[in-house]
Amino acid sequence: MSKDIPDYMRGFDLNDDWGIAGTAAEAPKSPTIDTSKIASTDELKDLKKDVSSIKSAMNEIFQIVAEKETITKELTSEETNKRFKLLLKKGQTGLSVAYDMPTLMGYDPGHNLSLGEVGKCGVNVFHIGDMERLFDGINLGDVSVSQTINGPAIILLAFYIAVAEKQGVELSTLKGTLQNDILKEFIAQKEWIFPPEPSMRLITDMLSFCTKNLPLYNTISVSGYHIREAGSTAAQELAFTLSDGFTYIEHGIEAGLDVDSFAPRISFFFNSHSDFFEEIAKYRAARRIWAKRLKNKYGAKNKKSMMLRFHTQTAGCSLTAQQPEINIARTSFQAMAAVLGAVSYTHLTLPTILLV
Repeated sequence: MSKDIPDYMRGFDLNDDWGIAGTAAEAPKSPTIDTSKIASTDELKDLKKDVSSIKSAMNEIFQIVAEKETITKELTSEETNKRFKLLLKKGQTGLSVAYDMPTLMGYDPGHNLSLGEVGKCGVNVFHIGDMERLFDGINLGDVSVSQTINGPAIILLAFYIAVAEKQGVELSTLKGTLQNDILKEFIAQKEWIFPPEPSMRLITDMLSFCTKNLPLYNTISVSGYHIREAGSTAAQELAFTLSDGFTYIEHGIEAGLDVDSFAPRISFFFNSHSDFFEEIAKYRAARRIWAKRLKNKYGAKNKKSMMLRFHTQTAGCSLTAQQPEINIARTSFQAMAAVLGAVSYTHLTLPTILLV
């Protein structure tokens, strides 16, 4: 193993799936503290306490990671189900489903283009049997489930609803979020299947169905995260994302829906970068623009329609393989910016992910 790797990676097998063949206890080592630059005993105590907290947190991360294989290994619905049950046992009340590339692109796992991609970076769900195994023993009426799916979202939503019905769960009690933001696929992520017009028809149909039958379900999560990761500025991320959101509002109204019947169930997903004050300003501007446009242009009367409920994820593209300990500080600042911008909930991109 190279001598210039970070100390806390020593003892790990980099050929292992997670790059962590060692135990969690072998993981992060305390950084060396240069006491010559510490002004007082109290400052030294505080610094040692901070280092100890960081070490404890990193040990927890490695412990969790060690409990389950990485997403770079082939995931089946049965393996993912076990992971879900572990999380629920530990007190989690919501689940997030990441699908593999063939599922995202609507391909049969036996298709030539699926070769080498099945179960990578997510779980493969090809038919309703896979969805049943994915949530076997998990009451869908008791948990909130987020699904990162766009092009074939209507199929995966149908599978999900069918499993809930088989469990005897009332559709009106289902909670969760479907990403279902096809416009950002054309802009940034490129995982689209149909052209824009028929894609928007599918989304409008889902919006109408869920408004009537799944009142607690977030039918669309308008996503700026992917746009920012693809290279946009903060202003461009905000502009494209809000424009996409307004487009979904207009299509819903054109389909005959009252704006206050569906706008409260549209959520947003932004990126949080390291320009601290710019990010805070971005979120606050987004909330003001959304509220004013919903009220003044689309005639919303329900305050919940005017509320821009958003989730953030810290910026994956800002993390570095070099000096990866600094990634902890980066994600902390990015998360704080989101909090000060009134984020509803946030996801910190795991700083250790680049150690694989």
